[in-house]
Amino acid sequence: MDPEQTNTTAWQLYGAHHIGRQTPVPEVERIDWGVRDAAPGIEVLGDLTGKRVLDLGSGIGRHAAHLVREHGAVVDAVDASAGQHRRARDRYGKLDGLQLFLGDAVEHLERAEPYDVIYSIGGVPYIDPRRLLPALASALEPDGTLFFTALHTNSLGDGPSASVTSRPEILPLAGGGELTVQMWVLTQELWEGLLVEHGFLVEGVDVLDPPNGSNSPVSYRLFRVRRRARVSARPRTSRPPVAHAALGVGAILHGPRGLLLGRHRTGTWELPGGSVEPGETLEEAVVRELHEETGLRARPDDVVLLGTLLDHVGGTVRITVPAVVTAWEGEPSGQPGESVDSWRWYPTRQLPDGLFECSAQILTAWCPDLPVDHPPAAFTSFLPPHEKPARPTGEDLYSSAHAPGAADARSTAVLLVNDEGRYLLHLRDANKPICDPGTWSLVGGGREGSETLDEAIAREISEETGLVISDLAPYSRAEATGPYVTEGNIQVYLGHWNGDAETLPVTEGIMFRWFDVATMQHLTMCGWAHEVILAHHSEQAER
Repeated sequence: MDPEQTNTTAWQLYGAHHIGRQTPVPEVERIDWGVRDAAPGIEVLGDLTGKRVLDLGSGIGRHAAHLVREHGAVVDAVDASAGQHRRARDRYGKLDGLQLFLGDAVEHLERAEPYDVIYSIGGVPYIDPRRLLPALASALEPDGTLFFTALHTNSLGDGPSASVTSRPEILPLAGGGELTVQMWVLTQELWEGLLVEHGFLVEGVDVLDPPNGSNSPVSYRLFRVRRRARVSARPRTSRPPVAHAALGVGAILHGPRGLLLGRHRTGTWELPGGSVEPGETLEEAVVRELHEETGLRARPDDVVLLGTLLDHVGGTVRITVPAVVTAWEGEPSGQPGESVDSWRWYPTRQLPDGLFECSAQILTAWCPDLPVDHPPAAFTSFLPPHEKPARPTGEDLYSSAHAPGAADARSTAVLLVNDEGRYLLHLRDANKPICDPGTWSLVGGGREGSETLDEAIAREISEETGLVISDLAPYSRAEATGPYVTEGNIQVYLGHWNGDAETLPVTEGIMFRWFDVATMQHLTMCGWAHEVILAHHSEQAER
């Protein structure tokens, strides 16, 4: 059995065991990181007032509840054990400022809004670090902090491993019995190397040994880590590009779901693109490379060339042409025989570390204020001096006949904006088997019967708010993913309304409120809704 699947099974049994014996657990008075009375305590987390915090591997949630009640944090707590989640929900389910999630930690990190602080008391070593660390890096705000404890010496005195492999460990059960789990018990040096590789700065490692007089040999390490404020770039290899490959193109695909990046087999993250072949135009090269690497289809007319980037690599002159693709069809996926796969949409404020140098140069030519470091390259724009590099809008991407999923949308949502530039959000019910529970999202819902999309959104607005919006117009498309999602392709409409949100009838969900974009970074937001709002806000700022 896969090591992580072994652990998932063990934690299910662990939670059921404690439910069966009704194990009492006292409230937390201090955080001791798994070693009773060991220093340091909560102070390593810094001032948590108003900060978004994630407790990874939260168990019954008592540490998370302590941070909410005693330190003013806004905490999400995620655990893979249904039994532990049930105990946490029964105990703290009504605590304001605490949200409890059941599920895989990596999947939660990939869909959550970024956190200021992430901490884990013993939970990190149960997940393959090669899967977990990239997700942790992208789920932290730039300059955000990560704290976790890892086993160093177990109860048998066995020391850590110098390779990234799991090994069996014993998990004792209260009242007798034990479970076998798989853990990544790594040397401190190996942990530090992995953290640096994935864009972290290791600020300190504390040795947590058992108290004096204890016969236990169990020792832990507390890692205090920070995500770099700027995204790094590195060469793909130490070899220069061959001469015939010195002219290349890179494609920028940006929409409500973010920016499209794929992972090269050497570990760099990069845009679709590659070398220009003899006899083809630059636009044709963009379209060909995009299809070959991702399976997406576009037309040369959908390509806007931004200019040329010029640098030198190993004595070879390298010319790269960045291009914006304004419309495309399909969903990106790895293609047979290609070097890049794992295509994902990234918000521009959550770009992964380790961008390929050419892609990093392209992105800063397109958007100079992105916090991306890379070797210098001379950029010559094809656009008139008074024009900014073209950036796709929701209408550009999705209003045409060949828009992705145009014929398949079954669900609708509405972006309601007032004259102050604020957006109407709807707080969804929590702890229910619905998509995106407990998040702030947009008004909307699925089509019924033979309804058109226009008829569906008008009905949903009327049912949920009692409003009739006269200026509704299609705006963009969005894609919802995750549990309980049955209609993931969403047609988003745009409309305007200037009323009092608190007077709206609440026929489902919890409440309506107006929010500006700056405030939304502190909310628990539905991911696709947040990306649509950011795209619209960006368009308005450029007009």
